[in-house]
Amino acid sequence: MSTTQKINEILGLPIVSEYMDITRTMFDTGSIECEVGELYYALVGLVRPLRIFETGTYKGISSIYIAQALKDNRQGHLDSLEYEQQHLQLAKQRWIKMDLQDWISEHLHDSRTFELQGQYDMMFLDTEPQIRFFEMRRFWNNLKPGGYLIIHDLPENF
Repeated sequence: MSTTQKINEILGLPIVSEYMDITRTMFDTGSIECEVGELYYALVGLVRPLRIFETGTYKGISSIYIAQALKDNRQGHLDSLEYEQQHLQLAKQRWIKMDLQDWISEHLHDSRTFELQGQYDMMFLDTEPQIRFFEMRRFWNNLKPGGYLIIHDLPENF
């Protein structure tokens, strides 16, 4: 069973076509596409990172794909950063339903002022499109040499 199918089954979230590209699917209009989530899952499964940092938790969908891979790897931890309380609360509820809460630490803070501690094997940056490159510059020194940095979708006019 794919992680997308697990999310659909356990959380009861419908899978819908993306509004801009009907060949892609998603659980809502603000989260990552299911296909991107499966890519995240595969990448984390292959690389087997011990420490991952994510910005833009939103409703927790990308975190679920990442944490499920960590759990399946039986190693690693995700630090997930979100600046809106209501989104983080929903994400935490979903992580518990998916039995992933032990693999994720949540941080309620704005990424532009968050002081990240330590080195990370992998980073997923997905807050607001206009600040993702700012985040990359801000957190670059926290990425281990040879680490992976992924920025999810950028606006067309970037």
